Amino acid sequence: MELRNLRYFVAVAEELHFGRAAVLLNISQPPLSYQIKRMENELGVRLFHRSKRRVALTDAGAVFLEQAKLILSQVDRATNLALMAEGGQIGEVRLGFTDASMLIVLGTALSRFRRQHPAVRLGLNQLRTIDQVAALTRSSIDLGVALLGPHLDPTIASTVLHSDRVMATLSPDHRLAALPEIPLEALANEPLIFFRHQREFGFYDQFVQLCQKSGFLPRLVEEADGAFAALALVAAGCGIALMVEVTARLNFPGVVFRPVSPSPPEVKIALLSRRGESSRTVLALKRALTECGTGAFGSILAQPAQASI
Repeated sequence: MELRNLRYFVAVAEELHFGRAAVLLNISQPPLSYQIKRMENELGVRLFHRSKRRVALTDAGAVFLEQAKLILSQVDRATNLALMAEGGQIGEVRLGFTDASMLIVLGTALSRFRRQHPAVRLGLNQLRTIDQVAALTRSSIDLGVALLGPHLDPTIASTVLHSDRVMATLSPDHRLAALPEIPLEALANEPLIFFRHQREFGFYDQFVQLCQKSGFLPRLVEEADGAFAALALVAAGCGIALMVEVTARLNFPGVVFRPVSPSPPEVKIALLSRRGESSRTVLALKRALTECGTGAFGSILAQPAQASI
């Protein structure tokens, strides 16, 4: 049975007049009458009582009308959903992120994306950079916002959203906290705290080379799993951490941030995606993240910096 014939039947059933139904359907009356009769023959039941004065639904016709409306409603819904999916308006996007990327782009970008795509489900996964790359290659996430490393999988594309300078993070009562800027050589005998992922994306090796040029090797005493763990260790007096500047906006108590001279290499925050990505929904979020990257960071840094947070 064709959907067209279901629509013909519903029109006649609602109008209870073949002529008016034909006008609504923009067809002539004889073909409409023929199709309704053909449908009755196919079903093996009469759908209408017909006389020269009136058209009325039979009991079978009344039941069939209810179900026909449900079918047509589902077809219309399926069509609309398909069109929305094609336009990136529905579906699910799974996004990986790190501590730093959450502070820089996620709030602004996700808020904008939510307003523009309210029916899209967002799956958020906090993952280290190396884990995001692995998750992208096995398609367990769709996009990642991470620290850009020197060795990406060739199937992964990257777009730099922002480059952030690295600051020394220390407790306020540390002797170096009184300095407006910390000379690199002053860190020679200091216990240093790094993130585990700083080894993964190459920052640790670059920092070691910078220290070697200043005549010393850094003294690594702790490796933290993330920004909050590193800040907690600094606040407890366990050492000095090297962290991206935007981390200062966490307002973590008991730590201060100071620039280092000469400056350690900047850290690049990048949007990671699979090459050749074709999902409209994924591409819509990718566009929102790209557009919000630098702007969101700029608005964060425009706020007055605090000496002790």
